Amino acid sequence: MEATPTVVTSSAILAAARAGKVGEVIRLSRRAQGLTQPQVAGLTTFNPSTISRIERGKYVPDIPSLRVFAKVLEIPAILLGLAERPGEQQGVPSSEDPVKRRDFLQAAAALAEAAVVHRRSSDSLAAIHAITAAQRRLDASTPSRDLAGSVVAHLNMTARRLSNATGEGERKNLAAALSEVAGYAAWLHWDMHDIGSARTYYASAIRAADSTGDDTLHAYMLGSLATLAVYEGDAVEGLALLQRAGSALGEQAPAIATAWLASLEAIAQADAGNARRTWQALDRADDAVELLAEEEAPPWPWVFQFDHAKVARYRLTCAARLRRPDIAIAAAQASGDFLTVGHAKQRALIQLDLASAHLHNHEPERAFAPMPRSLV
Repeated sequence: MEATPTVVTSSAILAAARAGKVGEVIRLSRRAQGLTQPQVAGLTTFNPSTISRIERGKYVPDIPSLRVFAKVLEIPAILLGLAERPGEQQGVPSSEDPVKRRDFLQAAAALAEAAVVHRRSSDSLAAIHAITAAQRRLDASTPSRDLAGSVVAHLNMTARRLSNATGEGERKNLAAALSEVAGYAAWLHWDMHDIGSARTYYASAIRAADSTGDDTLHAYMLGSLATLAVYEGDAVEGLALLQRAGSALGEQAPAIATAWLASLEAIAQADAGNARRTWQALDRADDAVELLAEEEAPPWPWVFQFDHAKVARYRLTCAARLRRPDIAIAAAQASGDFLTVGHAKQRALIQLDLASAHLHNHEPERAFAPMPRSLV
């Protein structure tokens, strides 16, 4: 008799299936197969960051994608809330193992009962995430005033979906989606210099994140509001929010979160004139970047990249605020090609910081010169 697949004999996977935790089923199945997230990414159309979101229950893939996971990880379709197709019965424990068969059939019955609701809510959630992702992709090339209206409408629609949600899992998933959309709406209004509306949307994002019980998402939204406070010159509020974000993450904070929060702290310390604490915070950020390679993938919502070149850009900004043009100009050399080809809005702010550094270095001709293609 052929050995029963590991995925079926695992009581933890069956328990996750009974609870409707599709991401947990995928995560446990991946580990049972001895695969990493990047390895699964190579076998599917998802990147490691998206797989991390799926496993954490922050993103629910559509039915065709779930079938891909079922095939790649040898998961019986019913454990993912899917109807079985011919040839998918081989995952059911044999009659020679009645206890395992009974457990499997109990899980199958529970999942079959919820299959229609799961598919409907999964499709809705996937659509919400797809709209958010599409709007974010437009940000680099579209004025915030042209995006804000559609994003606020999307936020209101997501809020209505959340108010009508029934199951706990659906509510948490929609609350996480709402938090993401509210955070993006906040950024757009901040970019339009509507600080009051930006703060209101960030507050909504923080409340929604807190309701999910996801400490990582909660910390991210606290850090986002801290970013606004820091860049708007309120170092005291920014540092207080950053402390709350760090406390939410605890000692097991992902390296990318540590790098980001430390970099933001550096900006706040620079605004407060604390040079020593500024450089210490940036050194912590660089140390955290060194640990990124040891993590499978950045946890959602940290979908952006963070490397030494990015820390160098924060160092440039801090040095400009502390009037240390020598450090700022050296940091520009280490910032990669962002100053010439990076995100347009963010690139402009960094270029202004570099121009300020040149002015402090008594080099007005360089401060007002067009940005060269190479800073070397």
